[in-house]
Amino acid sequence: MACPRGCALEVDVAEAPAGGREALAVRGNACKRGEDYGRAEVVDPRRSLTSTVRTEGTRRRRLPVRTSGTVPLGRLVEAARSLDSVLARPPVKCGQVLARDLLGLGVDLVATDDLEEEGAVPAAAAKPGAGVAKPGAAAAKPGAAAVKPAAGAQPSAGAPRRGRS
Repeated sequence: MACPRGCALEVDVAEAPAGGREALAVRGNACKRGEDYGRAEVVDPRRSLTSTVRTEGTRRRRLPVRTSGTVPLGRLVEAARSLDSVLARPPVKCGQVLARDLLGLGVDLVATDDLEEEGAVPAAAAKPGAGVAKPGAAAAKPGAAAVKPAAGAQPSAGAPRRGRS
């Protein structure tokens, strides 16, 4: 097994008197964190869950989410399936809890991005002076794109073209 830092760990395992497994010794770790990880991975493996949930009331179809802590590996698929019943409605702020105590596991489901109402002004644009050119700043040409076209969308003169000429 490999720890989060990348160390190759070897863990000596024994059956615990109360049932389950017990880590007797961990080798190959470069730090205490690796030892703790190796022991936990044998006794109670856990993972963070990151996914998306459905939305309503906005053009955006999905909202990215994560769990506030780790979920037992044996219940990870069940936790992921439970997200099918979660529906995010704006306004939602990054870090906002969407579901408390997911499946009774002691972790919350948290939004990892903002979800704004249809037609709402983004927070950055709502600040006084936002979108106003600063003195000495170059003015944009009318009709100029705010972002670069995607790579390959409009190749430069020296770039090779793909497909039909």
